[in-house]
Amino acid sequence: MTAEERKLVEKHPELGERIIAPIDRLEEVRPIVRHCHERYDGTGYPDRKLGEDIPIESRIILVCDAYHAMTTDRPYRKRLPKEEALRRLDEGAGTQFDPAVVEVCKASSRGVAFRALTATGRRVKASSPSVKLTYGTAGNAASRSRRRASSSSARSRRRMLSCCAARPA
Repeated sequence: MTAEERKLVEKHPELGERIIAPIDRLEEVRPIVRHCHERYDGTGYPDRKLGEDIPIESRIILVCDAYHAMTTDRPYRKRLPKEEALRRLDEGAGTQFDPAVVEVCKASSRGVAFRALTATGRRVKASSPSVKLTYGTAGNAASRSRRRASSSSARSRRRMLSCCAARPA
């Protein structure tokens, strides 16, 4: 791919954001679409966002999309085995991918239950071996999660996360 072609390809998140911009109901989704190709180490596109500055939903989409791309047949290659795809996600944790999101993806692939996927935009922490996600500070996190669970944005985040977790290998 030439530099000019790459520049054109890297415009698609911005184009996606512009396509949904006129739809009022999707206002809060715009930054998610825009930043779904940002890398955790800040070398992604279009805005070179870094780590926690990338919306959690975008970080989840990046991992889910990469896993799906690796585990499905493509015109230029056969699908990778699930174990190899997970190894590659693990290899990219901390650079390309959010390490906590990779841990949840790995846990999901093993069938480990995880309930605390009501993204609040706060720092995500993973704890092994059960890989529970927590948001915010201890003590107030549960009450914040309950309050936010009633909002439409929290419901849409949960739907997105459950769709990602349910993707077949």
